Amino acid sequence: MSADFNPAERLTLLCSLAKHTDAESAEFHALATRADLDWVAVDQLVSHNAIRPLAYRHFVRGGLWSRVPVGLAQPWEAFSGAIGERNQARLDTARPLFHEAAEAGIQLALLKGIHFAPTYYGDIGYKKMNDIDFLMRVEDLDRLFALYEKHDFFSVGQLLDDDKQVTFSHHTPPFFSRNLACVLGTHWGLISPLTKYKPDYTAIWERVRPFEFVGDRHWALHPIDNVHHLCIHLPYYKSGLRELADIYNLLRAEPDFDWLLFETEVAKAGTAELVWHALSLVQAVVPMPAVAACLQRLAPQVSGFYATDTRRRIQDPRLILAARSTHMAVIDKAFVEFTMTDYWPHKIAAFWGMWGNGFFAPLADVARFHYLPRQTLYLPLLYPSMIVRIIRYVSKDLGGKIFALLTLKQHIDLWKSFFRTVRGRCKPSQVDVLAAKHNLNAGEITTLKNLLE
Repeated sequence: MSADFNPAERLTLLCSLAKHTDAESAEFHALATRADLDWVAVDQLVSHNAIRPLAYRHFVRGGLWSRVPVGLAQPWEAFSGAIGERNQARLDTARPLFHEAAEAGIQLALLKGIHFAPTYYGDIGYKKMNDIDFLMRVEDLDRLFALYEKHDFFSVGQLLDDDKQVTFSHHTPPFFSRNLACVLGTHWGLISPLTKYKPDYTAIWERVRPFEFVGDRHWALHPIDNVHHLCIHLPYYKSGLRELADIYNLLRAEPDFDWLLFETEVAKAGTAELVWHALSLVQAVVPMPAVAACLQRLAPQVSGFYATDTRRRIQDPRLILAARSTHMAVIDKAFVEFTMTDYWPHKIAAFWGMWGNGFFAPLADVARFHYLPRQTLYLPLLYPSMIVRIIRYVSKDLGGKIFALLTLKQHIDLWKSFFRTVRGRCKPSQVDVLAAKHNLNAGEITTLKNLLE
Protein backbone atom coordinates (compact mmCIF):
# COMPACT_ATOMS: atom_id res chain seq x y z
CA MET A 1 0.00 0.00 0.00
CA SER A 2 1.19 3.53 -0.74
CA ALA A 3 3.14 5.31 2.01
CA ASP A 4 1.06 8.43 1.23
CA PHE A 5 -2.00 7.02 3.01
CA ASN A 6 -2.40 8.05 6.63
CA PRO A 7 -3.09 5.35 9.29
CA ALA A 8 -6.89 5.67 9.06
CA GLU A 9 -6.77 5.42 5.26
CA ARG A 10 -4.38 2.47 5.28
CA LEU A 11 -6.56 0.63 7.79
CA THR A 12 -9.62 1.33 5.63
CA LEU A 13 -7.85 -0.11 2.59
CA LEU A 14 -6.96 -3.25 4.55
CA CYS A 15 -10.61 -3.50 5.62
CA SER A 16 -11.62 -3.71 1.94
CA LEU A 17 -9.55 -6.84 1.27
CA ALA A 18 -11.42 -10.15 1.24
CA LYS A 19 -8.48 -11.96 2.86
CA HIS A 20 -5.19 -10.85 4.40
CA THR A 21 -1.73 -12.21 3.90
CA ASP A 22 0.31 -12.73 7.07
CA ALA A 23 2.02 -9.39 6.51
CA GLU A 24 -1.31 -7.63 5.99
CA SER A 25 -2.75 -9.23 9.13
CA ALA A 26 0.20 -7.94 11.12
CA GLU A 27 -0.19 -4.47 9.64
CA PHE A 28 -3.94 -4.52 10.30
CA HIS A 29 -3.36 -5.40 13.96
CA ALA A 30 -0.65 -2.77 14.34
CA LEU A 31 -2.83 -0.03 12.88
CA ALA A 32 -5.95 -0.99 14.82
CA THR A 33 -4.07 -0.93 18.14
CA ARG A 34 -2.39 2.44 17.62
CA ALA A 35 -3.12 4.76 20.51
CA ASP A 36 -3.37 7.76 18.17
CA LEU A 37 -5.64 6.14 15.55
CA ASP A 38 -8.46 8.46 14.49
CA TRP A 39 -11.44 6.12 14.83
CA VAL A 40 -13.90 8.78 13.70
CA ALA A 41 -11.97 9.07 10.43
CA VAL A 42 -11.95 5.27 10.03
CA ASP A 43 -15.71 5.11 10.58
CA GLN A 44 -16.29 7.93 8.09
CA LEU A 45 -14.07 6.30 5.49
CA VAL A 46 -15.57 2.81 5.71
CA SER A 47 -19.06 4.36 5.68
CA HIS A 48 -18.35 6.65 2.72
CA ASN A 49 -16.82 3.74 0.80
CA ALA A 50 -19.74 1.45 1.76
CA ILE A 51 -17.58 -1.34 3.23
CA ARG A 52 -18.80 -1.26 6.83
CA PRO A 53 -19.94 -4.93 7.00
CA LEU A 54 -16.66 -6.26 5.62
CA ALA A 55 -14.65 -3.98 7.91
CA TYR A 56 -16.73 -5.09 10.91
CA ARG A 57 -15.99 -8.75 10.19
CA HIS A 58 -12.25 -8.09 9.92
CA PHE A 59 -12.21 -6.43 13.34
CA VAL A 60 -14.29 -9.20 14.90
CA ARG A 61 -12.24 -12.03 13.39
CA GLY A 62 -9.03 -10.31 14.42
CA GLY A 63 -10.24 -9.94 18.01
CA LEU A 64 -10.04 -6.16 17.66
CA TRP A 65 -13.67 -5.07 17.83
CA SER A 66 -13.24 -3.90 21.42
CA ARG A 67 -10.82 -1.26 20.12
CA VAL A 68 -13.67 0.55 18.32
CA PRO A 69 -15.18 3.28 20.52
CA VAL A 70 -18.63 2.31 21.81
CA GLY A 71 -20.36 5.29 20.23
CA LEU A 72 -19.17 4.16 16.80
CA ALA A 73 -19.30 0.42 17.42
CA GLN A 74 -23.00 0.08 18.24
CA PRO A 75 -24.48 1.57 15.01
CA TRP A 76 -21.68 -0.03 12.98
CA GLU A 77 -22.48 -3.50 14.36
CA ALA A 78 -26.23 -3.01 13.97
CA PHE A 79 -25.84 -1.93 10.34
CA SER A 80 -23.60 -4.90 9.52
CA GLY A 81 -26.04 -7.33 11.10
CA ALA A 82 -28.98 -5.83 9.23
CA ILE A 83 -27.16 -6.17 5.90
CA GLY A 84 -26.48 -9.85 6.56
CA GLU A 85 -30.12 -10.50 7.46
CA ARG A 86 -31.37 -8.59 4.44
CA ASN A 87 -29.06 -10.46 2.07
CA GLN A 88 -30.12 -13.80 3.54
CA ALA A 89 -33.80 -12.89 3.19
CA ARG A 90 -33.17 -12.07 -0.47
CA LEU A 91 -31.67 -15.50 -1.05
CA ASP A 92 -34.49 -17.27 0.83
CA THR A 93 -37.09 -15.45 -1.26
CA ALA A 94 -35.30 -16.24 -4.53
CA ARG A 95 -34.73 -19.93 -3.76
CA PRO A 96 -38.02 -21.42 -5.11
CA LEU A 97 -37.85 -19.45 -8.36
CA PHE A 98 -34.22 -20.33 -9.04
CA HIS A 99 -34.91 -23.97 -8.19
CA GLU A 100 -37.63 -24.14 -10.84
CA ALA A 101 -35.42 -22.30 -13.34
CA ALA A 102 -32.70 -24.93 -12.82
CA GLU A 103 -35.21 -27.77 -13.20
CA ALA A 104 -36.51 -26.19 -16.41
CA GLY A 105 -33.00 -25.96 -17.84
CA ILE A 106 -33.00 -22.15 -18.00
CA GLN A 107 -29.33 -21.21 -17.94
CA LEU A 108 -28.66 -18.33 -15.54
CA ALA A 109 -25.18 -16.95 -14.85
CA LEU A 110 -25.03 -15.06 -11.54
CA LEU A 111 -23.21 -11.73 -11.68
CA LYS A 112 -21.20 -9.53 -9.34
CA GLY A 113 -21.73 -9.57 -5.57
CA ILE A 114 -24.22 -12.42 -5.41
CA HIS A 115 -21.53 -14.67 -6.96
CA PHE A 116 -18.57 -13.01 -5.26
CA ALA A 117 -20.00 -13.32 -1.74
CA PRO A 118 -19.45 -17.10 -1.39
CA THR A 119 -16.67 -17.36 -3.98
CA TYR A 120 -14.18 -14.71 -2.85
CA TYR A 121 -15.43 -13.35 0.47
CA GLY A 122 -17.01 -16.36 2.15
CA ASP A 123 -19.72 -14.08 3.53
CA ILE A 124 -23.15 -13.32 2.10
CA GLY A 125 -23.26 -10.12 4.15
CA TYR A 126 -19.95 -8.62 3.04
CA LYS A 127 -21.71 -5.62 1.50
CA LYS A 128 -25.13 -4.15 0.86
CA MET A 129 -26.61 -5.63 -2.33
CA ASN A 130 -29.59 -4.10 -4.04
CA ASP A 131 -30.54 -7.07 -6.20
CA ILE A 132 -29.68 -10.45 -7.69
CA ASP A 133 -28.17 -9.78 -11.10
CA PHE A 134 -27.79 -12.55 -13.63
CA LEU A 135 -27.11 -13.08 -17.32
CA MET A 136 -29.45 -15.25 -19.36
CA ARG A 137 -30.16 -16.17 -22.94
CA VAL A 138 -32.75 -14.09 -24.81
CA GLU A 139 -34.56 -17.18 -26.06
CA ASP A 140 -35.42 -18.12 -22.45
CA LEU A 141 -37.15 -14.84 -21.59
CA ASP A 142 -40.71 -16.05 -22.08
CA ARG A 143 -40.16 -19.10 -19.88
CA LEU A 144 -38.51 -16.96 -17.22
CA PHE A 145 -41.34 -14.40 -17.30
CA ALA A 146 -43.76 -17.26 -16.73
CA LEU A 147 -41.81 -18.22 -13.61
CA TYR A 148 -41.84 -14.58 -12.45
CA GLU A 149 -45.62 -14.55 -12.71
CA LYS A 150 -45.96 -17.92 -10.99
CA HIS A 151 -43.83 -16.78 -8.04
CA ASP A 152 -45.52 -13.35 -7.83
CA PHE A 153 -42.62 -11.21 -9.01
CA PHE A 154 -43.73 -7.95 -10.64
CA SER A 155 -42.08 -5.10 -12.49
CA VAL A 156 -42.63 -1.37 -12.00
CA GLY A 157 -41.40 -0.67 -15.52
CA GLN A 158 -43.27 -1.33 -18.71
CA LEU A 159 -42.09 -4.21 -20.84
CA LEU A 160 -42.30 -3.36 -24.50
CA ASP A 161 -43.38 -5.73 -27.24
CA ASP A 162 -40.26 -4.86 -29.15
CA ASP A 163 -38.60 -8.29 -28.72
CA LYS A 164 -38.46 -7.69 -24.95
CA GLN A 165 -36.43 -4.49 -25.51
CA VAL A 166 -33.46 -6.41 -26.88
CA THR A 167 -32.94 -3.99 -29.74
CA PHE A 168 -32.02 -1.09 -27.48
CA SER A 169 -31.37 -2.45 -24.00
CA HIS A 170 -29.46 -5.24 -22.28
CA HIS A 171 -31.92 -5.83 -19.43
CA THR A 172 -35.54 -5.68 -18.36
CA PRO A 173 -36.82 -3.28 -15.70
CA PRO A 174 -36.22 -4.72 -12.19
CA PHE A 175 -38.61 -7.38 -10.93
CA PHE A 176 -39.71 -7.36 -7.28
CA SER A 177 -40.98 -10.17 -5.09
CA ARG A 178 -44.35 -9.46 -3.51
CA ASN A 179 -42.74 -9.20 -0.06
CA LEU A 180 -40.18 -6.72 -1.53
CA ALA A 181 -37.34 -8.76 -0.02
CA CYS A 182 -35.88 -9.65 -3.43
CA VAL A 183 -35.12 -7.65 -6.57
CA LEU A 184 -34.05 -9.41 -9.76
CA GLY A 185 -31.84 -7.84 -12.42
CA THR A 186 -32.57 -9.77 -15.63
CA HIS A 187 -29.81 -9.27 -18.21
CA TRP A 188 -29.19 -10.77 -21.64
CA GLY A 189 -26.20 -8.48 -22.17
CA LEU A 190 -23.55 -6.62 -20.21
CA ILE A 191 -24.16 -3.21 -21.79
CA SER A 192 -26.66 -1.59 -24.14
CA PRO A 193 -26.31 -2.76 -27.76
CA LEU A 194 -26.54 0.89 -28.83
CA THR A 195 -23.14 1.74 -27.36
CA LYS A 196 -19.87 1.29 -29.23
CA TYR A 197 -18.82 -1.49 -26.84
CA LYS A 198 -19.51 -5.01 -28.15
CA PRO A 199 -18.72 -7.92 -25.78
CA ASP A 200 -18.55 -11.36 -27.42
CA TYR A 201 -21.50 -13.10 -25.76
CA THR A 202 -20.98 -16.36 -27.64
CA ALA A 203 -17.50 -16.64 -26.16
CA ILE A 204 -18.75 -15.57 -22.72
CA TRP A 205 -21.35 -18.35 -22.64
CA GLU A 206 -18.78 -20.89 -23.82
CA ARG A 207 -16.61 -20.03 -20.81
CA VAL A 208 -19.24 -20.05 -18.04
CA ARG A 209 -18.52 -22.25 -15.03
CA PRO A 210 -20.90 -24.24 -12.79
CA PHE A 211 -21.93 -22.35 -9.66
CA GLU A 212 -24.14 -23.64 -6.87
CA PHE A 213 -26.68 -21.00 -5.95
CA VAL A 214 -29.40 -21.41 -3.29
CA GLY A 215 -29.03 -25.17 -3.48
CA ASP A 216 -29.12 -25.72 -7.24
CA ARG A 217 -26.60 -25.80 -10.06
CA HIS A 218 -26.45 -22.55 -11.96
CA TRP A 219 -23.58 -20.73 -13.63
CA ALA A 220 -21.03 -17.97 -13.16
CA LEU A 221 -18.84 -16.06 -15.58
CA HIS A 222 -15.22 -17.03 -16.14
CA PRO A 223 -12.86 -14.85 -14.04
CA ILE A 224 -11.71 -12.89 -17.08
CA ASP A 225 -15.32 -12.12 -18.02
CA ASN A 226 -16.14 -11.16 -14.44
CA VAL A 227 -13.31 -8.62 -14.38
CA HIS A 228 -14.29 -7.36 -17.83
CA HIS A 229 -17.89 -6.92 -16.70
CA LEU A 230 -16.85 -5.09 -13.52
CA CYS A 231 -14.62 -2.74 -15.54
CA ILE A 232 -17.36 -2.04 -18.09
CA HIS A 233 -19.90 -1.30 -15.38
CA LEU A 234 -17.71 0.47 -12.85
CA PRO A 235 -19.81 3.55 -11.95
CA TYR A 236 -17.52 6.36 -13.03
CA TYR A 237 -18.37 8.71 -10.18
CA LYS A 238 -19.35 6.09 -7.62
CA SER A 239 -16.09 4.19 -7.82
CA GLY A 240 -15.06 3.93 -4.19
CA LEU A 241 -13.61 0.92 -2.42
CA ARG A 242 -16.94 -0.95 -2.47
CA GLU A 243 -16.85 -0.97 -6.27
CA LEU A 244 -13.11 -1.41 -6.76
CA ALA A 245 -12.71 -4.14 -4.13
CA ASP A 246 -14.50 -6.80 -6.17
CA ILE A 247 -11.96 -6.30 -8.95
CA TYR A 248 -8.82 -6.44 -6.85
CA ASN A 249 -10.10 -9.17 -4.56
CA LEU A 250 -10.88 -11.39 -7.55
CA LEU A 251 -7.43 -10.75 -9.03
CA ARG A 252 -5.74 -11.49 -5.68
CA ALA A 253 -7.66 -14.77 -5.44
CA GLU A 254 -6.92 -15.88 -9.02
CA PRO A 255 -3.12 -16.22 -9.36
CA ASP A 256 -3.55 -17.93 -12.75
CA PHE A 257 -5.68 -15.14 -14.18
CA ASP A 258 -5.38 -15.33 -17.99
CA TRP A 259 -4.28 -11.83 -18.92
CA LEU A 260 -3.74 -12.72 -22.57
CA LEU A 261 -7.32 -13.96 -22.94
CA PHE A 262 -8.61 -11.00 -20.96
CA GLU A 263 -6.88 -8.47 -23.19
CA THR A 264 -8.02 -10.35 -26.30
CA GLU A 265 -11.65 -10.00 -25.18
CA VAL A 266 -11.13 -6.33 -24.32
CA ALA A 267 -9.79 -5.71 -27.83
CA LYS A 268 -12.73 -7.55 -29.43
CA ALA A 269 -15.24 -5.57 -27.37
CA GLY A 270 -13.54 -2.20 -27.89
CA THR A 271 -13.58 -1.52 -24.14
CA ALA A 272 -9.92 -0.64 -23.60
CA GLU A 273 -10.71 2.84 -22.25
CA LEU A 274 -13.18 1.50 -19.68
CA VAL A 275 -10.82 -1.25 -18.56
CA TRP A 276 -7.83 1.10 -18.41
CA HIS A 277 -9.79 3.52 -16.24
CA ALA A 278 -10.99 0.83 -13.83
CA LEU A 279 -7.65 -0.95 -13.50
CA SER A 280 -5.84 2.38 -13.06
CA LEU A 281 -7.94 3.08 -9.97
CA VAL A 282 -7.34 -0.47 -8.71
CA GLN A 283 -3.60 -0.09 -9.17
CA ALA A 284 -3.61 3.25 -7.37
CA VAL A 285 -5.02 1.77 -4.16
CA VAL A 286 -3.92 -1.91 -4.27
CA PRO A 287 -0.86 -2.19 -6.54
CA MET A 288 -0.25 -5.49 -8.33
CA PRO A 289 2.54 -6.20 -10.85
CA ALA A 290 0.22 -8.00 -13.30
CA VAL A 291 -2.21 -5.07 -13.31
CA ALA A 292 0.64 -2.62 -13.91
CA ALA A 293 1.80 -4.70 -16.90
CA CYS A 294 -1.72 -4.84 -18.34
CA LEU A 295 -2.12 -1.07 -17.98
CA GLN A 296 1.14 -0.51 -19.80
CA ARG A 297 -0.06 -2.65 -22.70
CA LEU A 298 -3.49 -0.95 -22.84
CA ALA A 299 -2.24 2.63 -22.51
CA PRO A 300 -1.53 3.19 -26.25
CA GLN A 301 -5.20 2.36 -26.99
CA VAL A 302 -6.58 5.04 -24.65
CA SER A 303 -6.86 8.75 -25.42
CA GLY A 304 -9.15 11.73 -24.89
CA PHE A 305 -11.34 12.10 -21.80
CA TYR A 306 -10.57 8.69 -20.28
CA ALA A 307 -6.82 9.18 -20.60
CA THR A 308 -6.63 12.70 -19.20
CA ASP A 309 -9.33 12.33 -16.54
CA THR A 310 -8.01 9.03 -15.20
CA ARG A 311 -4.44 10.29 -14.98
CA ARG A 312 -5.66 13.32 -13.04
CA ARG A 313 -7.63 11.11 -10.70
CA ILE A 314 -4.78 8.78 -9.78
CA GLN A 315 -2.29 11.58 -9.15
CA ASP A 316 -3.39 11.57 -5.51
CA PRO A 317 -4.75 8.10 -4.64
CA ARG A 318 -6.00 9.43 -1.29
CA LEU A 319 -8.72 11.33 -3.15
CA ILE A 320 -10.11 8.03 -4.49
CA LEU A 321 -11.12 7.17 -0.92
CA ALA A 322 -13.02 10.47 -0.68
CA ALA A 323 -14.42 10.77 -4.21
CA ARG A 324 -17.22 8.16 -4.16
CA SER A 325 -20.43 10.03 -5.03
CA THR A 326 -24.03 8.79 -4.93
CA HIS A 327 -25.30 11.92 -6.66
CA MET A 328 -26.31 10.01 -9.79
CA ALA A 329 -28.67 7.92 -7.63
CA VAL A 330 -30.50 11.14 -6.70
CA ILE A 331 -30.93 11.93 -10.39
CA ASP A 332 -31.95 8.35 -11.20
CA LYS A 333 -34.61 8.39 -8.49
CA ALA A 334 -36.00 11.68 -9.82
CA PHE A 335 -36.14 10.14 -13.31
CA VAL A 336 -38.16 7.17 -12.00
CA GLU A 337 -40.56 9.50 -10.20
CA PHE A 338 -40.89 11.60 -13.37
CA THR A 339 -41.95 8.55 -15.40
CA MET A 340 -44.44 7.33 -12.79
CA THR A 341 -46.55 10.47 -12.31
CA ASP A 342 -48.69 12.58 -14.64
CA TYR A 343 -49.72 15.22 -12.09
CA TRP A 344 -48.01 18.49 -13.08
CA PRO A 345 -46.75 19.65 -9.64
CA HIS A 346 -45.16 16.23 -9.05
CA LYS A 347 -43.94 16.02 -12.64
CA ILE A 348 -42.20 19.41 -12.57
CA ALA A 349 -40.68 18.65 -9.16
CA ALA A 350 -39.23 15.40 -10.51
CA PHE A 351 -38.04 17.19 -13.66
CA TRP A 352 -36.19 19.70 -11.50
CA GLY A 353 -34.86 16.82 -9.44
CA MET A 354 -33.19 15.52 -12.59
CA TRP A 355 -31.97 18.65 -14.31
CA GLY A 356 -31.59 20.88 -11.26
CA ASN A 357 -29.31 18.30 -9.69
CA GLY A 358 -27.37 18.27 -12.92
CA PHE A 359 -26.86 21.99 -13.32
CA PHE A 360 -26.69 22.88 -9.61
CA ALA A 361 -25.29 19.87 -7.79
CA PRO A 362 -24.10 20.18 -4.18
CA LEU A 363 -20.56 21.52 -4.07
CA ALA A 364 -19.38 18.41 -2.24
CA ASP A 365 -20.37 16.34 -5.27
CA VAL A 366 -18.82 18.84 -7.67
CA ALA A 367 -15.58 18.26 -5.78
CA ARG A 368 -15.97 14.47 -5.91
CA PHE A 369 -16.78 14.47 -9.62
CA HIS A 370 -13.61 16.46 -10.31
CA TYR A 371 -11.38 14.70 -7.73
CA LEU A 372 -10.71 17.92 -5.86
CA PRO A 373 -10.57 18.71 -2.13
CA ARG A 374 -13.89 19.93 -0.74
CA GLN A 375 -12.32 23.25 0.30
CA THR A 376 -11.30 24.15 -3.29
CA LEU A 377 -12.38 27.78 -3.77
CA TYR A 378 -13.30 27.64 -7.47
CA LEU A 379 -15.80 24.75 -7.27
CA PRO A 380 -18.77 26.98 -8.32
CA LEU A 381 -16.96 27.68 -11.60
CA LEU A 382 -17.11 23.97 -12.42
CA TYR A 383 -20.91 23.74 -12.77
CA PRO A 384 -20.71 23.71 -16.62
CA SER A 385 -18.19 20.89 -16.43
CA MET A 386 -20.45 19.10 -13.93
CA ILE A 387 -23.45 18.93 -16.27
CA VAL A 388 -21.21 17.80 -19.13
CA ARG A 389 -19.87 14.98 -16.96
CA ILE A 390 -23.38 13.91 -15.97
CA ILE A 391 -24.59 13.87 -19.58
CA ARG A 392 -21.51 11.91 -20.67
CA TYR A 393 -22.13 9.40 -17.89
CA VAL A 394 -25.78 8.82 -18.83
CA SER A 395 -24.99 8.69 -22.54
CA LYS A 396 -22.39 5.96 -22.00
CA ASP A 397 -25.06 3.33 -21.36
CA LEU A 398 -27.88 4.78 -23.46
CA GLY A 399 -25.92 6.02 -26.43
CA GLY A 400 -26.02 9.65 -27.57
CA LYS A 401 -29.01 9.22 -29.91
CA ILE A 402 -31.22 7.57 -27.29
CA PHE A 403 -30.21 10.19 -24.70
CA ALA A 404 -31.19 13.01 -27.06
CA LEU A 405 -34.53 11.36 -27.89
CA LEU A 406 -35.20 10.66 -24.22
CA THR A 407 -34.51 14.31 -23.33
CA LEU A 408 -36.91 15.47 -26.05
CA LYS A 409 -39.56 13.03 -24.83
CA GLN A 410 -39.21 14.32 -21.26
CA HIS A 411 -39.98 17.87 -22.39
CA ILE A 412 -42.96 16.72 -24.44
CA ASP A 413 -44.28 14.62 -21.55
CA LEU A 414 -43.82 17.54 -19.18
CA TRP A 415 -46.06 19.85 -21.20
CA LYS A 416 -48.62 17.14 -21.92
CA SER A 417 -48.82 16.65 -18.18
CA PHE A 418 -49.38 20.38 -17.68
CA PHE A 419 -52.33 20.53 -20.08
CA ARG A 420 -53.89 17.33 -18.73
CA THR A 421 -53.56 18.63 -15.18
CA VAL A 422 -55.18 21.96 -16.13
CA ARG A 423 -58.10 20.07 -17.71
CA GLY A 424 -58.35 17.65 -14.80
CA ARG A 425 -57.55 14.65 -17.00
CA CYS A 426 -54.32 13.36 -15.52
CA LYS A 427 -53.43 9.76 -16.16
CA PRO A 428 -53.42 7.60 -13.03
CA SER A 429 -50.11 7.56 -11.18
CA GLN A 430 -48.19 4.36 -11.91
CA VAL A 431 -47.51 4.16 -8.18
CA ASP A 432 -51.25 4.14 -7.49
CA VAL A 433 -51.81 1.56 -10.23
CA LEU A 434 -49.12 -0.67 -8.74
CA ALA A 435 -50.51 -0.23 -5.24
CA ALA A 436 -53.98 -1.27 -6.38
CA LYS A 437 -52.79 -4.13 -8.59
CA HIS A 438 -50.49 -5.68 -6.00
CA ASN A 439 -52.28 -4.52 -2.85
CA LEU A 440 -49.30 -2.50 -1.62
CA ASN A 441 -49.75 -0.30 1.44
CA ALA A 442 -48.12 3.09 2.00
CA GLY A 443 -45.13 1.60 3.81
CA GLU A 444 -44.52 -0.90 1.02
CA ILE A 445 -44.71 1.85 -1.59
CA THR A 446 -42.03 3.78 0.33
CA THR A 447 -39.88 0.63 0.47
CA LEU A 448 -40.39 0.12 -3.26
CA LYS A 449 -39.28 3.68 -4.04
CA ASN A 450 -36.17 3.23 -1.90
CA LEU A 451 -35.33 0.01 -3.72
CA LEU A 452 -35.47 1.88 -7.01
CA GLU A 453 -32.60 4.20 -6.04
